[in-house]
Amino acid sequence: MALNLELYDEFGNYVGPPLSSSSSSASSSSSDTDSDDEDTAAALHAPVRVRDTSSSIVLAEDKVYYASSAEVFGQGVETIVATADRRSLNEPLVAPHAGKQSDVNFVNDYVAKVDETTSAGDPVPRLVYSPEYLAATARDPRRVRCLALVGPLHSGKTLLADVLLADAHADRSLFAGAKSKVSLGNMTRESAFTATVADLATPHLPDILPLGKSRFLDSRADEMARRISIKSSPATVLLPDAAGRSHVLNIMDTPGHVAMRGEVAPALRVADGVVLVVDAVEGLLARGKALIAAAAAGALPLVLVINKLDRLVLEARLPPKDAYHKLRHLIEAVNDELALVSSGTSIPSVSPVDGSVVFASALHGWTLSLPLLAARTLAASPAHPDNPAAVPPAAVAALAKRLWGDAYYSPASAKFTKRPPSKSAPRSFVTFVLEPMYKIYTAGLTTPPAALPDVMAAHGVALTPAEAASHPATLLRLLASRALCGAPWEPSTALVAAVARHLPHPVAALGPKLALAYMGPPIALIPRAEDDPAPSAAGAADPFGLVAYESELADTAPPSSQILSLDDATVPASPAHLLVNVVKLYPWGGAGALVAFGRVVAGTLTAGASVTLLEEGYVPGGRFGAAPDEGTSAVTVSKLWIPVGRYRIAVPSAGPGAWVYIGGIASSFARTATLVAPDALRPTPDVYAFAPLPLDVDNEAVVKLALEPLVPSELPKMLDGLHKLRQTYPLLETRVEESGERLIFGTGELMLDSALADLRNEFAGIEIKVSDPAVKFCETVVEPSSLQTYATTPNGANTLTVMAEPLGRPLTNDLAAGELSLAWEPDDLIDVMESKYNWDALAAASIWAFGPDPARGPNMLLDDTLAGGCDPASVAPARAAITQGFRWATKAGPLCDEPVRGVRFSLLDATLADAYADRSSGQIIPTMRRVTYASMLMATPRLMEPIYAVEIYTPPDAVSAVFTVVSRRRGRVLGELPNPGTPHIIVSAEIPVIDSFGFETDLRVHTQGMAFCSLTFDHWDVLRSDPLDASIELAPLEPAPPVALARDFMLKTRRRKGLTPHVSIAKYIDDETLLQAATAQLYAAYEG
Repeated sequence: MALNLELYDEFGNYVGPPLSSSSSSASSSSSDTDSDDEDTAAALHAPVRVRDTSSSIVLAEDKVYYASSAEVFGQGVETIVATADRRSLNEPLVAPHAGKQSDVNFVNDYVAKVDETTSAGDPVPRLVYSPEYLAATARDPRRVRCLALVGPLHSGKTLLADVLLADAHADRSLFAGAKSKVSLGNMTRESAFTATVADLATPHLPDILPLGKSRFLDSRADEMARRISIKSSPATVLLPDAAGRSHVLNIMDTPGHVAMRGEVAPALRVADGVVLVVDAVEGLLARGKALIAAAAAGALPLVLVINKLDRLVLEARLPPKDAYHKLRHLIEAVNDELALVSSGTSIPSVSPVDGSVVFASALHGWTLSLPLLAARTLAASPAHPDNPAAVPPAAVAALAKRLWGDAYYSPASAKFTKRPPSKSAPRSFVTFVLEPMYKIYTAGLTTPPAALPDVMAAHGVALTPAEAASHPATLLRLLASRALCGAPWEPSTALVAAVARHLPHPVAALGPKLALAYMGPPIALIPRAEDDPAPSAAGAADPFGLVAYESELADTAPPSSQILSLDDATVPASPAHLLVNVVKLYPWGGAGALVAFGRVVAGTLTAGASVTLLEEGYVPGGRFGAAPDEGTSAVTVSKLWIPVGRYRIAVPSAGPGAWVYIGGIASSFARTATLVAPDALRPTPDVYAFAPLPLDVDNEAVVKLALEPLVPSELPKMLDGLHKLRQTYPLLETRVEESGERLIFGTGELMLDSALADLRNEFAGIEIKVSDPAVKFCETVVEPSSLQTYATTPNGANTLTVMAEPLGRPLTNDLAAGELSLAWEPDDLIDVMESKYNWDALAAASIWAFGPDPARGPNMLLDDTLAGGCDPASVAPARAAITQGFRWATKAGPLCDEPVRGVRFSLLDATLADAYADRSSGQIIPTMRRVTYASMLMATPRLMEPIYAVEIYTPPDAVSAVFTVVSRRRGRVLGELPNPGTPHIIVSAEIPVIDSFGFETDLRVHTQGMAFCSLTFDHWDVLRSDPLDASIELAPLEPAPPVALARDFMLKTRRRKGLTPHVSIAKYIDDETLLQAATAQLYAAYEG
């Protein structure tokens, strides 16, 4: 059919008549409508089809390249797009905390009022005695004991101090960790303490402490955050012994961390005895041995406290018989160490029989000794009264002897035997001590609360149903303290009785203490027998009247009454002449203020009195021809306080043996001082100061940091803060390099971290920039000088010739330890050098000086001019200047301005001008320094690096990981030994200090927290490579190989100090011929 074009327009649209009739259209429309309804209904019930758009074409402008903020952060998050900075570049994104972490303390002065509270609304801790009674009892030195509480880290010293302090306070909840609401600024927090600083503005204190861990003597914020003691803390309390006789206990709690071991020295100086706390499971480790050696060096008797006996039951789960052998091995180890280090001293060994060994669990609040257990056992028998204090001492000693060692108890015969009644019979210590302890702990953990009161009643322990339903930790503390201490004694009675019996009172301990600490002539303070005549001494030999006071005290009977009244006439008056040893400075009241702490040795120190202060190192008559009163100053004691941990008691005066805070004198000395009466130096000047604190060789500060203020204009604040920091940290050293860089030196990371926190928050109050940690090196020589080096003074009138050679490690270590002194008689020094170090008598007699420190310098200067044909008498006028130049040179060596160690310098020849003006100190000192440097450079110089001795306590499964971590840090494992009675291993190793930063964290990560380590400075080790070898190429940003370590360390140290990278011998030699010979020698050595 042909297409009719007339039916369409020019665009192809149909314009013709309708294609069908109306009826058919209607029918078709109705049919289509029904069909559409059916399709719509079907579509509503049909599953939804998702269109696949993966192959669809999307235009570039419609693509989504990044997820929306709603997809990333979720709904309800607002995204702000800023095109400009809203803050300046000097404003930090996270603002630093403006306030400092406040320490937790009570009110400043104790006032015995019931309604006395702090501004925060917390009650002042009330004592069970009055301060007047404490002061009255302290008048009798025989009722005073001064002790240092020492022990390794986590041995429980501070918790043991809590046991003592709890018995002295009315509110024991302060020390049992009972929670109370404490207002901290605008917050209220659950805390284990019932008082805080009155002016606390910002609540930045750590979380609550667990039950029984209040740590009352840890008052610093960082101490509570770290749960370790960082500074030594004194406290004076009054506690009764087993006989009910009150004693004044001066207690110094010391840190156990090896990095803070410098805090132990002040405690040992003011103490008359040591209470060594050791973990019953870990045993005697290296840190405990070092503390025993320190006590022996101070001639201090020892009381051993074996703490954490609960760990034997709850953690180690040793059978009672094995636990006995574990404890016996520990006591024998302590006695063996005492015998090893106390040669020449009369320090007795410790034994449970006489009560010098105390068993304790400070966490659960109990102490126990065999004499007290024997007295309580005898008091329960029909033959003795019910009061244990009234049991005859002879009977107590006899029974205590049968409770330790190879002694057995036969229930059938009710007698003790030396042989076991049966093959499986336990020793008497197991029967009477360990088995009851195991039963108490087992019953507390396994018995249902409803049946526990009846079970404990069978053991003689009263327990209420409410107490039986308490928390398991609280329940164990209640059961153990009631069962193992027992009425009528307090939890601390066993320890107090041991201290009162085995530690001397202040006057009895004066003899050995003054012989070691007082720099003047010895005073004959020796305990005498009853039939000996009274000791006598001239005024010069006894300038403080101590001999007469000791004699009068020995002739006076102690008061019969337990209560010492204020007007008791049986106590002799204290010596008229004052002598006070100030050993430490403490932060006081914020704003960087300091207060002095010391011990009254003789006389009476009164608040408001004027005294004369002798600085550290004072010598009567002055030093080096200075004024006679050099090192002295007149000061006024503004106030006196007795320390009690977090608060203090103001007192008007203090007598012999008292420990006091002294106000008004802190700004007059650096670290230690001596106080005497104003007229003590007139007319008799033979009054000396106390010696500096005996800081051990292993306490050397070898880790250093460079500091500078964030705002340069705040430099004076930082310098003042560094001065106060050095005053409060015994081992911290500060130094300014020639480049102006300011350094602080410490023993480890913890010490420097604590010092920086004090500097920022307490003393300076500014932001400080800190460098990466580095270490101190030493310079030495390994061969004698290949040439005799000489140098001429700038005026050309004097010539000095010097040679250098190694000194030897044993002699170097003894010099650094101060075991040799030029103050000895010449014959004595010659004998020691001949017998111990194989020196000839002529060389020993030629020793001029030690350096750089006159007392502990590890280098020697010898006068060998006689061998060179020079008259020694002609050299004598310049000896002081030559010695000064030698000490200047050894203080900073030629390689990288580090101290010189282990070098013997011999002065071979000295040509001096006749006129004094031509051989003045200005000519001799710098010339001696130059020739000393030249002699070292010609003697094969080497660098020495410090080495840590590492002791790692680890389970056997982690030993391989320990070896891996040690080897990665250039360390080496020296050995491994099993810890008796435990499945743990003790690994001994050595690690260079420069590679030790972060070692503890790395070790815990690799061992999953199962290994614990302690790092102590041990020795200096020579780096074998040559630091002057210019042929060694160092790649940037790469670790140096072992053959290049010495040069790498030297170049980096010189660069840090602003020195040129090359060490030139031409700076120190004037003669051209000698310079050419020296250069040829060095070149030949490098080529070879």
